[in-house]
Formats: sequence, structure tokens, C-alpha cells
Amino acid sequence: EVCDVLFTLPLNVTVPYIPRAAYLYCENQQEAGFSNVSRAQGRASEETSKEAGDVLHNIGAPPKTDVTPKSYRVRIELEKFSDVPHVCDMTCADKLQYACGHRDKGSQLFSAKNYRWAFRHFSWSYKYVISLQHDSALLDESSQQQVQDLKLKCLLNLAACQLQNYSYDHAVENCTQALEIDSNNVKGLYRRGTALIHLQEYERAKCDLEQAKSLDPKNPAIDKQLEILKERTCKLNKYFAVAMKKLFE
Repeated sequence: EVCDVLFTLPLNVTVPYIPRAAYLYCENQQEAGFSNVSRAQGRASEETSKEAGDVLHNIGAPPKTDVTPKSYRVRIELEKFSDVPHVCDMTCADKLQYACGHRDKGSQLFSAKNYRWAFRHFSWSYKYVISLQHDSALLDESSQQQVQDLKLKCLLNLAACQLQNYSYDHAVENCTQALEIDSNNVKGLYRRGTALIHLQEYERAKCDLEQAKSLDPKNPAIDKQLEILKERTCKLNKYFAVAMKKLFE
């Protein structure tokens, strides 16, 4: 089927600019609201501009730019669709491949600060991991360890996204599950400690961050959270001191 996709795309374009999206349509097709400009017409326009001494072709002359945001309507035709088989119909190798693929994609999106979609891909990866755990009898020892390592990474990645989304309770929960797999995981301790600071559970946060500090003494991120914890603890103690003083006045 064919559907119309409307979007606004801010562009800085040189003058003149001729949209080249018209070749998506048939030569004799005229769509309401669309401009049919063929490739030949586009090339002819370029040649005309060149002969006229347009700034696009004048060496040494800076190109003029139009900074006004423009909106273009583009029609996209779906030619092929390949559906992913249901997880129950997949082999263990397929599940592992999809799990790793989603995690890698999630890592790329997280690096680009697209935390919402990164979380989705990490979630999809984790679902495949859970399915693989039910098939553990079909996996060799090496594959089982790979699945366990992938589960640990997914939990930590989910927690990282949840910290960015201020979902501190869920971040603590996922870090706790990760630490059940590896109790000395620095990332798990650091992220849970960070979440606990925001939840004002300072004693638990102190335990996690101090343990992370002992495992990775030169990590500046841990030092920063310990400093934040110290400041918040001091403020809380002062608040309680003033409250107790007023109580006995």
C-alpha cells in the first residue's frame, strides 16, 4: 500500500534549490499538492544556472544560503516487508543474534542521547535473553555463559536509561538483579548508588558507592557521586538539627 508521510525538515540550502523527490512518482502521475520535476528537468535547470553564472558554479564566490525552514511533502511506497518470526519459532542461534543486535543498536542510540529508543532496544534484547534462559538445556556451557553476560549488560543498560528518565525505583530494581549475577560489578553499584541518592536512601547509597570506590579507586564519576552524597547528608543533618532544636524550645 501507499501512504503519505508529512514532516518538517529544517534545511540550509543553496539558491536555487530544486527538490529531487519527484522521481518517486510515475512520469504521467500528478498528485494533488505535489510538484512533478523530472531528473531531466533538474539537470536542465542546473545547466541553465551554470550558463547564467549562478553562485553554485562561480568559483571563489560564497554560496548564498536560505535559512528559512522549509516543509516538503514526500510520498513513500512500501515495496517489501520482511516480518521477524515469532520468538517461539526461532532457534537459539536466532534469538542470540537478535538479542545482540538489539543491544548494539541500543548502545548506539544511548551514545546519541536517544534514551527512549535505546531503552526500547535494550528491552527487546532482554526479552530474547529471557527466552534463551528457558532454552538453557539446548545451549552448551559457552553459550549459557554468553547469555548470562548479555543479561547482565541488558540490566545495566536498562538502569542507565532509567536514570536518564528519572525512574530511580526501576533503576534500583534492575541494578539489584544485575548485582545478583555479579556482586562486584562497578557499574551496577555505581548506578544503584546514584539512584538511591535521588531516592534519599543515603545509607544504602553510601554502601554501594564506597564498595564501587574500593573496586575502582580512580573513577571520577564515583568520586562525584560520593561528594554529592556528602553534601546532601550534611544538609539533611542540619535540617534535623534545626527541627530538633525547635522541638525542645
